Amino acid sequence: MFVFLQGLVEDNFLVVVDTDDKSLYQIDLSDGTSWKLPLTEMVYPVGVAYNPVDARVYWTDVRADNIKRTYLNGTEEVVAILSSGSVPGGIAIDFISELVYYTDDNADSVAVMTLDGKQHITLLTGNMDEPRDIALDIARG
Repeated sequence: MFVFLQGLVEDNFLVVVDTDDKSLYQIDLSDGTSWKLPLTEMVYPVGVAYNPVDARVYWTDVRADNIKRTYLNGTEEVVAILSSGSVPGGIAIDFISELVYYTDDNADSVAVMTLDGKQHITLLTGNMDEPRDIALDIARG
């Protein structure tokens, strides 16, 4: 069960997806309390990643065919509207190179885009069955 706070914490936190509730939550790791991010227009959020450089949360929505980003206070902006039929699942941020990596369950692919969503490249395709999660080793590049 989530406890709703009056304000957000600025460090030492997790951001998690509650797919059933169609919401993102910030959890304060110092005491376990949580805050529902004030977002709208979520259809079916699945993956979430946080960029500590610009203090934004990025998430995938498997039914809206897009990846969105927001500041923790809820200021929202669509990052990328993906091609029709895309099912973006996992997401990871390389804040050093300023890139967003994501999986596409429908295309069985892994792709990368710039933080603003303007440039996309498919890195891997085929021989994967609905890839969901993705993790980066930023320290090794």
